[in-house]
Amino acid sequence: MTSIPYRIEPARLVLRCPRPEDAALRLEAVNASFDQLAASSPRWKKGPRTLQEHADRLRQLRGAFDLDQDY
Repeated sequence: MTSIPYRIEPARLVLRCPRPEDAALRLEAVNASFDQLAASSPRWKKGPRTLQEHADRLRQLRGAFDLDQDY
């Protein structure tokens, strides 16, 4: 099986798998657009998430990447 790299850096872009350390940035981005997210996605209907919930979700995403389950 071909492994997907953790980081790809073409000329003006960086693509990488999520990391739990990204939780604070993710929290800030989600909070800045929460009303729009809640209006368009059922996932956000229960309200804003905590920093720990964002970190947990990023761990899940990273785990799925590491196990070749989701990219």
